[in-house]
Amino acid sequence: MPPPSSASAATPRAARPVLGPAQIAGLLIVAATAVLLGHWLSRMDPAWLVPLGFDPRKLPAPPRAWGLDDPWRSLFVPLGLASALALALRGLPRRPWTQALALSLLLAFTLRYLLWRTTTLGGDDGLSRLLAVPMLLTEVLYLAHRLFPFAPALLFDPRHRRQQADRLMADPLVGRLAVEVWIPVDNEPERLVRRALLTSLHLDPAPASVTLIDLLGRPEIVQLGRDLGAAVLSAAAGESRVALMNRMLAAGGAPLIAMFDGNFMPLKPFLRRTLGFFRDERVAMVQTPQRHFQSEFWNRNLGVDLVIPGNRDTFFHYLEVIRDRCNAVLGCGTSWVARRSALVGAGGFLGAAGWLEDQQTSARLLTRGWRLVYLDEILSLGEPPHTFAAYLQQRLHGVQGELQTFLMPRRLPIWRLGLWPRCFYLDQALGLLTPLLRTLYLLLPLLALMLSVPLINASLLAVIAYALPFLILYHCVPSWLSNHHFKPFWHEIHETLIAFPTLARLPRMLRHPFRALPEDDPTTSERRFGQSLNLRLAWPFLLLLLLLIGTLLVHYAAAMLPGASLVPAKPYQGESANLLWNLYNGWVLLVCLLCCIDQPVRQGGDRVPLNRRGQLEIGGQPLGGHTGDMSESGVSFLIDGGGPSPGGGDGWLILEQPSLRLPVRLVRQSPCGLAGLVFRPMDPPTNLALLNLLYGGGIDLPAPRQPGGLTALRSLVGGLWQAEPILRRT
Repeated sequence: MPPPSSASAATPRAARPVLGPAQIAGLLIVAATAVLLGHWLSRMDPAWLVPLGFDPRKLPAPPRAWGLDDPWRSLFVPLGLASALALALRGLPRRPWTQALALSLLLAFTLRYLLWRTTTLGGDDGLSRLLAVPMLLTEVLYLAHRLFPFAPALLFDPRHRRQQADRLMADPLVGRLAVEVWIPVDNEPERLVRRALLTSLHLDPAPASVTLIDLLGRPEIVQLGRDLGAAVLSAAAGESRVALMNRMLAAGGAPLIAMFDGNFMPLKPFLRRTLGFFRDERVAMVQTPQRHFQSEFWNRNLGVDLVIPGNRDTFFHYLEVIRDRCNAVLGCGTSWVARRSALVGAGGFLGAAGWLEDQQTSARLLTRGWRLVYLDEILSLGEPPHTFAAYLQQRLHGVQGELQTFLMPRRLPIWRLGLWPRCFYLDQALGLLTPLLRTLYLLLPLLALMLSVPLINASLLAVIAYALPFLILYHCVPSWLSNHHFKPFWHEIHETLIAFPTLARLPRMLRHPFRALPEDDPTTSERRFGQSLNLRLAWPFLLLLLLLIGTLLVHYAAAMLPGASLVPAKPYQGESANLLWNLYNGWVLLVCLLCCIDQPVRQGGDRVPLNRRGQLEIGGQPLGGHTGDMSESGVSFLIDGGGPSPGGGDGWLILEQPSLRLPVRLVRQSPCGLAGLVFRPMDPPTNLALLNLLYGGGIDLPAPRQPGGLTALRSLVGGLWQAEPILRRT
């Protein structure tokens, strides 16, 4: 596929060095100091804490640890049962009784594991209990947050709304309803805004109007909207997105409003698939999932983008489906249709930070008694952030929006909703603790290893007997219940990626929860043409890795060297569990570090594998052949018989089906007859025809597979072993 044309591609930026000597030296000094300090403290008696007003030796003793008096009953039976269920789930149909059985076994093994953990809270010195008790509380809170959404798993049926949409498409009401389309534009590239406008203007049925909401006053965007025939409304000086949208809402217009962000394009049947739900007068909004044609930064950087879907896959294709059955749908900012009268009756859009209107507005509609519908069907496509920093900025805005929802009890009385909606919001509030919990998951085991104290005061055999069966079911049952949209391994990677930056911003959010976050350098969202690592975001992973490696060297390797002055650590019960836990955390940290190495993004558009017969005309020489990959910026064309391609210059690509004449420029050719073409500027009707060819149907949108828990684990191992972020240079 040829590189993007100069009209649409970003200016190539030189690749930044991954790490500089000064940064490496600083991290090494900090890591070495911490490791040696931990080694020194591990050799001291816990009485050194007494002058500080605390004596860990006086802590109450934990309950007696569960033993393995009967290995067959305590070890082999649970392990065999968990393994058998995990294997059976690969071919077991999803029926109410099978789902109930799997849920019951998962709950039983979770309770068994947690009860056993209460008997393993550290050793006799008391110091270990200072780490073991917070670790157990961290596990309980994290598991409660992760497993609660599967309590109503029997309600999971994504086909329910799709089948309802199939029936409602034939309703005559669909063609009579008037819809306004709003397209808010912030700093999106002109290429994406053009795509959003062209597709919105040609929806089926045709919208009553399309309005481009210009938030930054960019003259080129205003002119683009006018040239394409859309209405344009620019924000006044100091006017926020929410204020501008409320001004448009109060001005009156069509009874329904559809909204797409500037980097999203609706597919042609969007309105026909969603408008039928408004026959029910109680429905205020129909939300659809967000889908990125390209892969997200972290799985693309790791080289598993064709295997593992994005991190929001669980939310859009499982959680929202479940919440829909309980009338607790969350608004997602784009790709929705809403009833104007419902929005006006609820007081308009609500956004405390000026533009975070999605979750708060949907929550207000719910508290006013309206029904929100979620249609789990891909009806729009967007472009994801291309770098770690740009993605992180997006997620931090989402965290702030969630925090604001719980800080407006009078305007958003969500605790007066029904039982299940309240439970979902409680789980959402618990999810705000995830960055802290994920950080503790990394720090407490490392600290226990450095101080040579047991975090789990049990033998390795006991850990296998009680922890391993639970872990097998934890990684298999939720994945199966969610149709493989939930993958615990990859959720841990994503949570770890955003944990430290979120904790760094959290104090500012808590001090000023209703003030907009400062934006990072806009260049962080540009396409990169070389590898780069943002050390400001990735340094925690590197530092923790250095601490872990240093601790392992000091405790296990250096002491075995001839003439070593370090006293070897004394063996203690629970040492094996400490070591295994830290090795797993090191694995997670290394994968996160590889995810942070942003890979070059050269393509200027979404590539579609599209095989169409056609003819290439350059310099008056017609050559037959067929297309390969095609995007909005260019196409690859294989000439019949592998003959030589023309010498170069401008020309035309004439497709047979559909009949389409595209202006092209030859930029690359190979001896085997493969020509690389970029599109020259084209008129709006031709551009629209190209977009319809790419996204309008007749092809399958490329989607990652939905692997089960074991496949996701293999992908995680492969991502670490291949080290593609380091080895891939172009």
